[in-house]
Amino acid sequence: MSKPYFLIHWLTAALVFFNFGTGQYLPDLDFYSPWYHTLPRWHILSGLTMVLLTCVRLWRRPHQTFKHTAQSSLRWLAQLTHRCLYGLLGVLLTTGYLMATANGDGIVLYQDWKVPALTTLSAEASTQIGTLHGTVSLVLMACVSLHVLGAFKHYFFDKKELTHVHS
Repeated sequence: MSKPYFLIHWLTAALVFFNFGTGQYLPDLDFYSPWYHTLPRWHILSGLTMVLLTCVRLWRRPHQTFKHTAQSSLRWLAQLTHRCLYGLLGVLLTTGYLMATANGDGIVLYQDWKVPALTTLSAEASTQIGTLHGTVSLVLMACVSLHVLGAFKHYFFDKKELTHVHS
């Protein structure tokens, strides 16, 4: 695994955990909380950063092979887990974007720089997308746990360097 790819992997992981934590906390914020305006903005900007990092990852390494996993069942599980991680992340980033732009306004990045809204959603559609977003985040964390267990297996039981797991 190259150093830039390694850095992108861990930056994405940190952003996933940050967004999961903030996402769990956001519904409990009330208007008088000092975090009411700041935390949602950080959550959204972190999500947009993940969009960019995920695009770079998919462009940089479109085909991963798992050389060091001897058993075909474990190799299959590793491939399935990675596909699920990317798929779930894609759903989360898409639903997050739709929720952030549900009222038809774009996402302001910096002064006049905006990510435009593609559509306006009804309150009911926005609520349904929010429910999907929250549910998928929990499933993503389950897949992340499986991914971490696989990394622990490689490192502690197989005594393999994690930087060489992917070809």
